[in-house]
Amino acid sequence: MQAIHVFWTAPYRARGIDIGVNLVMPPLECLVLAASALVWRAHSGGMKLFTDTPGRACVERWGIADLWSKIDCAVLDAAPDDVDPAVFWDFGKTLALAACETPVAMLDLDLVVWRALEVQAAVQFLHWEEIEEPWYPPLGVLPVPPGYDFPEVELSVRPGNTALVYIGDPRFRDRFVAESLAYAQRNAPNGDQKLAAFLFSGQRLFTIIGALGPWDMRPFIPYIHRAHGAGEWVGKPPTSRNPLDPLAFLDGWPYMHLWSFKHLLRKDRETADQFAAKLIDHARTVAPHAADRLHAIWQYLCVSVADLSQERSYS
Repeated sequence: MQAIHVFWTAPYRARGIDIGVNLVMPPLECLVLAASALVWRAHSGGMKLFTDTPGRACVERWGIADLWSKIDCAVLDAAPDDVDPAVFWDFGKTLALAACETPVAMLDLDLVVWRALEVQAAVQFLHWEEIEEPWYPPLGVLPVPPGYDFPEVELSVRPGNTALVYIGDPRFRDRFVAESLAYAQRNAPNGDQKLAAFLFSGQRLFTIIGALGPWDMRPFIPYIHRAHGAGEWVGKPPTSRNPLDPLAFLDGWPYMHLWSFKHLLRKDRETADQFAAKLIDHARTVAPHAADRLHAIWQYLCVSVADLSQERSYS
């Protein structure tokens, strides 16, 4: 199965961050990115990186450019100039999907699938998220660009976390890409609206379109994440542990999403070192050749970027 990573540097540059100087991805996050690519290749097939020209320079500087079978800069170098990357900072994922044949899996840079991906539907995403404010406000208060009309929707459909997606139906890909592009282009939300606009374009639209069919849609993890309150399994829990715990892989859980845990790891070098050791040790049990490379990457990154402080990294 083909898979893609997307590393779009325009959002950093739009915020005035010099990606040639600032450490936009600290060593631990580079290690997780490397694990994402190497473990995928060990179990599920090839992987391609969509980035831009500055992004390619970054992965070459980090010594990981060979992790992917191909690096495509053309798509993101030609990103439309009427989409604000400072607001829609994951829109590179939409642009990359538009350029891919189906079936295709897309993994965020901080997500690892520890064994062969098990696909159960034509459209899949990582897990459900609750409709909560300020992340997912009513559609009537969302900022919209001139002339935009929301698609016909079922408002009870929850958003889906798109750190991992699978698209097997080109009709869904085309519909989602068109809707996401129509919403993001020329959309200029104010400060209080930016987060909701970004999440609508990338995550809520994904499940809204997914629910329209005629394709089947379901999550990889039948779990509802809630910021306000406890999460909830949909159906019988396959594990008693929180499936979104980034250390759940120690119990054999197949998905690891670093997610907000990265903010703690950026501030605590000791915890980051411990996490790296656990990740490499686990990789040795599921993909031994990947573990050897991960250890080498970790050693190289810790030395080569030692003069760049964690505090200068982008967060």
